[in-house]
Amino acid sequence: MPAAMLMREVAKSLAANSTGGAFEWRGGKGTLVVAGTVASGVVVKLQMSPDAGTTWVDVAAAFDEDESPEPLSVAQPAAMTFECCRCLMRIATTAGGTTSVTAWVGEIYDRTARA
Repeated sequence: MPAAMLMREVAKSLAANSTGGAFEWRGGKGTLVVAGTVASGVVVKLQMSPDAGTTWVDVAAAFDEDESPEPLSVAQPAAMTFECCRCLMRIATTAGGTTSVTAWVGEIYDRTARA
């Protein structure tokens, strides 16, 4: 049976140059989905906190061993995968024009591993 995923909304109508509220990530592989209007020059990023919300750093996209990690960021509506330890996460946007994005995060799990 294929992998399955449940999505939860983690940011709604997020403007440019702002951050969404922190949410708990249980750790493991996931998918970030960003939809809405992203103005030219604005970047939407997934961030994690290694110290319960004091410091925030960008999460890198999942990558193969022969590739360098790339920041997990989008300049238009998109979906991408990531892998991260258990932590707090949030969505952040850079400065720019009129932007209104909604984001969802979903855990990827393999149903065959639970059989």
